[in-house]
Amino acid sequence: MAFGNLSKCLLEQLYPEVIETLIKNAVPRGNESDDAETRKQAVKSLILVAETIGIKNIKADHRSQILETLYIGFQDYAIDKRGDVGSWVRQESMI
Repeated sequence: MAFGNLSKCLLEQLYPEVIETLIKNAVPRGNESDDAETRKQAVKSLILVAETIGIKNIKADHRSQILETLYIGFQDYAIDKRGDVGSWVRQESMI
């Protein structure tokens, strides 16, 4: 969650690693420790980071990875004892 609130100056220096970390956490991993809340916050932070840096300042391959990650988020239909937790990720991806 903190990545989305970093300043533009910090993000410009750290952005390749920050984007890669957020992408890794935004997609379902299919294991027991996979958490929909974490994925939701990663998607939200990914969007904030892209907005802060400016889409023109992000390399083309990272832009396509971000877009692909959001498309994957549209297909998150994870369910647990709380119900359709994948809807949290789908909603953030659509925003």
